[in-house]
This record gives sequence, C-alpha cells and structure tokens, in this order.
Amino acid sequence: MRRLVCMFLIMTGLSACVSVLPEEESADALYSFSPITIIADLQLNHSVLVREPEAPFIFSGRNIVTRDDANAIRYVKGVEWADRVPKLFQYSLLDSFNAENTGFAILPETGSRADYEVSWRIVEFTLKDTQAVAHMEVTLLDGSNRKAVRQTLLQASIPVTERGAEARIDALVQAAQDIIEQAALFISTSLGQLEAS
Repeated sequence: MRRLVCMFLIMTGLSACVSVLPEEESADALYSFSPITIIADLQLNHSVLVREPEAPFIFSGRNIVTRDDANAIRYVKGVEWADRVPKLFQYSLLDSFNAENTGFAILPETGSRADYEVSWRIVEFTLKDTQAVAHMEVTLLDGSNRKAVRQTLLQASIPVTERGAEARIDALVQAAQDIIEQAALFISTSLGQLEAS
C-alpha cells in the first residue's frame, strides 16, 4: 500500500512539471544598434560612470514597439532587439568613447567610483506612422555628491523611406544611433565646460 501511495505522489509530482501552456514563439530576426563610429576628437578628460537608462516597462524589454494613429502601442511581430533596450543604449554609449582619452567611461558593475555619472531616461523609442522616434533625457551628475550638474532632452526622428518591417526597424536603429551620438557629444561638451569654469 505504501508503494502505491508513493508511486501516486511521484506521478502527480512529475505531471506538474509538464506545461500545458503554448511555447513562446522565437523571433525570426534579432536587431541591435551601436554607435555609427567612435568620434575621434571626442574628449573625455574624466572618468564617467554610465548607468543603464531608466525606461517605462514598454521600452525596457526586447520588443520593438510601434504606435498607431490612435496612439495604441503594439509590438512588431517576429522581430526583437538582441538584448533589452536599456542595455543596448548603455553599451552603445560606452562604445562611443575613444579608449585613448585621458578619462574613460565605465560600468557600475566595475565597483569603481567615477568623477561623474550619467543618469538617463528613455522617454520615447517607437515607430510612429512613417517616423522612427527616439527621445532621451540625459543628466550628468557629480560623482562625489550625485548633484545634477547638467541636463538635456535629446530627440531624434528618422523618416521611414521604404515599405516593409526591415526598413522601419532600420530607421529605428538610426534614431538610436543618433541619440547615442548626441548623448556622447553632450557629455563630452559638458565635461569641457565644467573643467573650464
């Protein structure tokens, strides 16, 4: 009798491991973005900690987002970003700085302190009608006391010139690259102004 009860409990436990939910479909294509080029004359004379940008839930995953005329948000089916959107922005900004500067950009995971920190927020990163739109708020903080020393709102809008999902996503990649370049220039310029004052 004991064996029968034990067998029944084991079988019940094993049956709980089998999922009856449908499996999530994998994406047909993965997309990424990185800085177009490293700007050779971009000066980074201080250490800068680049945090992952804050993002609303809708922009914080791997889904590619589109808005229709009624402002309804939808995901583009069959395609995804290669990593979470905030992580792609963080690494792209890090990669945009020339490693031969006297200063350097670092990740928080290094555990190092930096002269300055970049705190930023994804405001918009969507496909809208025939435009790829990206808005980013960037704040430069003093690394010693976390006091905000500079802030800006960056915007990029790239027209979608061809039909089809690939052309639309390519425009969104270009918008991301534009924002990354603007953010890198803002940080470099701000550091130069702070050093001069």
